[in-house]
Amino acid sequence: MSDPTYAELAQRVKALEKENQKQKTGDEKLKKQNGFLNLVLESLSHPFYVINADDYTIQLANSAAQAQGISGEGTCYALSHKRQTPCDFKEHPCPLEIIKQTKKPVTVEHIHYESHGSPRHVEVHGHPILDDEGRVSRMIEYTLDITKRKQIEEERNQLIKSLQDSLAKIKTLSGMLPICASCKKIRDDKGYWNQIETYLHKHSEAEFSHGICPECAKKLYPDIV
Repeated sequence: MSDPTYAELAQRVKALEKENQKQKTGDEKLKKQNGFLNLVLESLSHPFYVINADDYTIQLANSAAQAQGISGEGTCYALSHKRQTPCDFKEHPCPLEIIKQTKKPVTVEHIHYESHGSPRHVEVHGHPILDDEGRVSRMIEYTLDITKRKQIEEERNQLIKSLQDSLAKIKTLSGMLPICASCKKIRDDKGYWNQIETYLHKHSEAEFSHGICPECAKKLYPDIV
């Protein structure tokens, strides 16, 4: 085989330069895309991260997630739940397992633990990433802190319960009360006769102090009055 001519060498060099320039352009484009993606992630104020579907490891996390101890140095269940195994479905339904089954977005409520150990109520949003074969390869996950909302709900439930208890007591006292015409004792629903102040104290928030009315004072202590 004869050696390539100068023209052939020049053509090959030109082709290599063109390919090299194309590669540089591709690298620059990829670098810009990565920079833009990083800018988008860092603009989110809530934790955002990507989880590998096979081993639950964190592959990507923004600064908000890293501030809560979630980074690419462990599994999602170890970092957010302080667990040794993936979440079960008793207290914390695993969004990744649900997505593997449905291949659809899911929203669940969890208790996550911050890096210093403080528990926080969070709303977990999971979105699937499918590979070329349609298999769930990764999950995008972001969380919203709903601790204050849960506290307000708990306070509201306590208030409702208190009002219901008070209403039940009011209803109890608003019915027909069997009362002795002589000693004024009240018969309860078990058939026992109670002093009127004892009965009212059990069925209301009323407190009693004893005294003597003017009519009784004249009758009991006529000499003094």
